[in-house]
Amino acid sequence: MLKEDDFPFLSVQNYESTLKKIESTWENFIKGETIPDFNLPRNPIFESWKRSKQMKVPFDLKKAPLRLNKSELAAEKESKYDLYRIIDSFLDNIFKIFHDENMAVSFSNERGIVMSVRAGKAMQEKCGLISFMPGSSLRESDFGTNSIGTSLYTKKPIQVYATEHYCETAHTLNCSSALIREPSSGIVLGVLTLTTHKNIVPAHTLNWTISEAEKIQNAIKYHFQKENAFANTINNYKATGDCGEFKCIIGKNPAFNNVINLAYKFSDSDMPVLITGDTGTGKEVLARAIHNRSSRKDKTFLPVNCGAIPKELISSELYGYVEGAFTGTQKGGRIGKIEASSGGTLFLDEICEMPVDMQIYLLRALEEGTITRVGSNKAIPVNLRIICATNKDIREEVKKGNFRKDLYYRLNGVELHLPTLRERGDDIILLAEHFMKLKSNELKLSEDAVKVLMEYSWPGNVRELKSVINRAVLISSNFIITSNEIHITDNKQELEKSKQEINEKQLTSEKIKQVINECKGNKTLAANHLDISRMTLYRKIKELNL
Repeated sequence: MLKEDDFPFLSVQNYESTLKKIESTWENFIKGETIPDFNLPRNPIFESWKRSKQMKVPFDLKKAPLRLNKSELAAEKESKYDLYRIIDSFLDNIFKIFHDENMAVSFSNERGIVMSVRAGKAMQEKCGLISFMPGSSLRESDFGTNSIGTSLYTKKPIQVYATEHYCETAHTLNCSSALIREPSSGIVLGVLTLTTHKNIVPAHTLNWTISEAEKIQNAIKYHFQKENAFANTINNYKATGDCGEFKCIIGKNPAFNNVINLAYKFSDSDMPVLITGDTGTGKEVLARAIHNRSSRKDKTFLPVNCGAIPKELISSELYGYVEGAFTGTQKGGRIGKIEASSGGTLFLDEICEMPVDMQIYLLRALEEGTITRVGSNKAIPVNLRIICATNKDIREEVKKGNFRKDLYYRLNGVELHLPTLRERGDDIILLAEHFMKLKSNELKLSEDAVKVLMEYSWPGNVRELKSVINRAVLISSNFIITSNEIHITDNKQELEKSKQEINEKQLTSEKIKQVINECKGNKTLAANHLDISRMTLYRKIKELNL
């Protein structure tokens, strides 16, 4: 339980005056002058001030330093997928409950690095000013006294009021933080934080934050208990829905199966493969299956996201470099991705994001079977198979001059186009049931849940479906998942738009003509019968020259 002195002021009457006293104390502390006898700040805060000063944190620091870039953030979240899925689900619910323009809820990892933030518009602006965003570090050594860093240091929940922050730029914020621990070991996993503007008196926010942190811990405990119960039947790959083999690819849709069968036939060759399809359709899953059925299966499968590599680093990332090639090189140089995957398979995801002036080097590696490290003249032989993927129309990119025609012909040994999830019809339910069974064989979908899943357009495809089902499993209180637990969108208009897109796609000229005739030329009535808007009907008539 929290001690009484954890709350030195909570009444509206003395809130503002106390903040001013703390500010005066802070100013004197920063100047090294005698601190007024206000019995403020609280002892945990004063000790943190002293640590911040000893660590030479600038009191006038404007922004929290960024420690992780986007790709590093994504990698960390992917490495702890289940943990962050649970936490992000809670953050969504918390923010939905409050939905205050001047409030933010966040999770920071055990190192004090912000991983996820949900914030109202007004708070987003305030957080942006101090770089309180994913990737920034709020450790005491980086940003002085603050609820995240100080909670991690003391291993206790804490509330830091506006002027109690060591860095002046944070004096407009009140923050409450509570630790989230691994239930069995007690190891700190991170920090849950509620942030508000200083004008909001934080009377109960710390107790509330502690309560929510405990709920998250219980959810984590429940989840991993379920995972352990199925550990003997679900391996590490299947925990993510993918065993890396063709037998684990789920689907009965004829168009989808045609693609999979073609991939199967070409998997045991060295022919380059180009996989196209929308984001989330399973391009990397298919690439892994191709590799694991090939003669190269015992060698490296190396995925590289071309869109995540800065332009200036692409050459060194793909081809490696020798020591001294440029400023900051590591001793002995560094092997590149192409060389590292020699003998195996190099999977180049988002290939269309590779700058056109860099594409010539990849073409040369493919045609000559050699690479040259940056800063070297020595050709190094490589033996690899290339599998590429893109969610763009690569032919259109060639026409626009964004992608080399000769490289396109070199990569397009066999092209495999994965259909969208909504084009796969009943596979939606088949996949949903598959993802549920990875968690429990006893879970089932209600009829209304099936209806919601089938009516939605699934812009995020299989990846989105998996996330929706995993969340539904997490929050479900029984063995039947209902439509209330299928969290797709809060916007009914968006759902109606999705339904209309599906209906529109199913329209043929014959069907439109038939319905218009049945309605004796009444376009409004015909549109109602077709379950589309009148404007959509007029547009389809024009498109089909009816």
